[in-house]
Amino acid sequence: MAVQILRSPGIKHSVRHDLESFYWLFLWMILNHTSYKCTESDVDPWDSFSATSSRSASSEKFTWLSVDSSALEIPNNLPLTRLHRRWAAMCYSNTWQEAPDNPLNHETLLAILRSALEMSGWPDKDAARPTVLPLDSRKKTGAATTGQKRASD
Repeated sequence: MAVQILRSPGIKHSVRHDLESFYWLFLWMILNHTSYKCTESDVDPWDSFSATSSRSASSEKFTWLSVDSSALEIPNNLPLTRLHRRWAAMCYSNTWQEAPDNPLNHETLLAILRSALEMSGWPDKDAARPTVLPLDSRKKTGAATTGQKRASD
């Protein structure tokens, strides 16, 4: 969820909030499916996802966008690293400015994506790292295991 929406629930929802929410999904996919590293030892990108309240979530996400996101690096994948950093910077400027000079919208996001896709340096044979859930996580979340149907209410 976008930082502004977490901080100010009554704020008028706009496209930039949806595109920031999509950024958080993008970050989650990087963390789960790449062999990333943080160049700063005290930075933990998972902090943005571990908050237990809207207030702490907005604070963790704002800190990530304003300071910590530049520490995330995807080794041997400069295009993905740059894409992440540019998108995070765009989200940050749209988080604290009511009318940003360079608003996050479909056009600006597509330009960032196109620029990244046109870069050389994308790795060959770079399969996603599989995510393995802890054995007890299915019990806690109520998720169905393979071949099982969800319980009906």
